[in-house]
Amino acid sequence: MKKWSDELKTYNLGEGFTLEKTEDNKEFSIWYNIYKNSNPFHRLNWSENLSVIGEHDNCFWINQNNFRIGGVTMQPNEIMGLFLIPPYSDISNVLGKLVKLLLLWSDRSKKISTYTILSDQVDHYHRLGFNVAESSRCMIRPTQEFNVTWDDKFILQLPKKDDIKKIVELLYEAKIFGKKDQVKEIDPDMEECKFVEDYYSKNYDTAFVNNASTIIYDKETKEMIGVCLISLWSGLPNVFEIAVKPSYRGQGLAKKMLQRALSKLKGEHDLLRLFVTLGNPAENIYYKLGFLPGESYWDMYLPAQIENK
Repeated sequence: MKKWSDELKTYNLGEGFTLEKTEDNKEFSIWYNIYKNSNPFHRLNWSENLSVIGEHDNCFWINQNNFRIGGVTMQPNEIMGLFLIPPYSDISNVLGKLVKLLLLWSDRSKKISTYTILSDQVDHYHRLGFNVAESSRCMIRPTQEFNVTWDDKFILQLPKKDDIKKIVELLYEAKIFGKKDQVKEIDPDMEECKFVEDYYSKNYDTAFVNNASTIIYDKETKEMIGVCLISLWSGLPNVFEIAVKPSYRGQGLAKKMLQRALSKLKGEHDLLRLFVTLGNPAENIYYKLGFLPGESYWDMYLPAQIENK
């Protein structure tokens, strides 16, 4: 087995197996989408499916005795999109050889990551030492007009660019961003602020999307207590982020913000998507509101090696 190089086109995996770098990403994407046989993100047309691979630089055919049996995208510290072509089906054998090569390629002081692993491959990665980083699913629902009524103790506003710091504070309080250091100030250069800023840079000037978003303030305390940001993703509306201040939960605010989004988007788009972590209590709220759960998928990683001092 050879170490990683941008110049190498073929890698020997042993026992007649080789990796051959693709020369045509479109052809690779066609085979990937047919033989991967999944659509966890509810992409609705063939062109959207083909865009998944896009301009990825490191797509490889997997060959056995010069006969194509599958494909994968790989680079140092990352492996994704493994698929096999019938009648070949020994995923355990192939994945083991790929990971062995990947270990040779990678910086082992850093973790090795893989994304969007479906249920048929999770155990195979797990047996090779990979741990689950996150498990999620996409949910989808038709847009629909609702008669949403709000208590007069709340003030509804559309997102404004100067809301970023307040939104980040709320997302921390709602545990979307995990636990914040008590002495940590919200700084515009923080990764979390840049995450929210990304919403504004891509969606703020799209009027119908921004109008479907909601910021809720408590009229008396003037504090931000709810947020639902709607974005465009792969050409379709998506819930970029939704959160309610913990002390205001149980009042149906998340449900109302989603109903408002579904109402505002009706006529412009046929559906709304959202992503949820498996086991999140909010998943039940979405299901009761009519969101259809898609196929579950997992992000996984092989831990970095810790050198003995």
